[in-house]
Amino acid sequence: MKKLSPHFNPPCTITPYAEAVKTAPRLAQSFEHWVTALTWDNDGEQGWGPRGALNWIHTHYPTQVEDGLFQTFIVTAKNSHKILATATICDDDRGVGKNNNLGQDAFIGFVQVDRHCRGQGLGNIIFDHVENHIQNWINAHPQKRALNVKLFTANPLARRMYEKRGYAFQGNIFIPEWNATEAQFQKIYKGKGRQAAPKTPRP
Repeated sequence: MKKLSPHFNPPCTITPYAEAVKTAPRLAQSFEHWVTALTWDNDGEQGWGPRGALNWIHTHYPTQVEDGLFQTFIVTAKNSHKILATATICDDDRGVGKNNNLGQDAFIGFVQVDRHCRGQGLGNIIFDHVENHIQNWINAHPQKRALNVKLFTANPLARRMYEKRGYAFQGNIFIPEWNATEAQFQKIYKGKGRQAAPKTPRP
């Protein structure tokens, strides 16, 4: 279901990609075009190709079901329907969890704000939504006492945002398939409204 965010001017809506594919195909298509237009130089992300962001989105789409934990969220301007930002909660990110035996429950990946709309708080809007979704999901699943969520970034601005939100730095990790070294962060979300706590790195 679409969620209206009143904190951005103009207001924006946030829609799960899986929902858009089924009920709003034009939005899904616009989002895919937006993703393929991303470039390394402007966005730190390549949109097209076998290792591109769109292929990454399509790879995770089968795990995304209604009311499920794993989702890709699309932020659009309420009036113009312009794509503004996106973020994904997924079961793994580029195979890093599996290849490094990280023991994760979920990953956050592909947090991206449109290059023309940066510096306006959209990163916080999409991440607020992601965190609320995670907390609501674990609250609705009492058998799951805590959720271990990891993310990776090479972006200093994003890193500061994650640290302010309680994500604990776990060290740098090398991703050979991308020939990249990224900072690894982790946060533990606890159910039933209990305060989330970061997990300290192993000595």
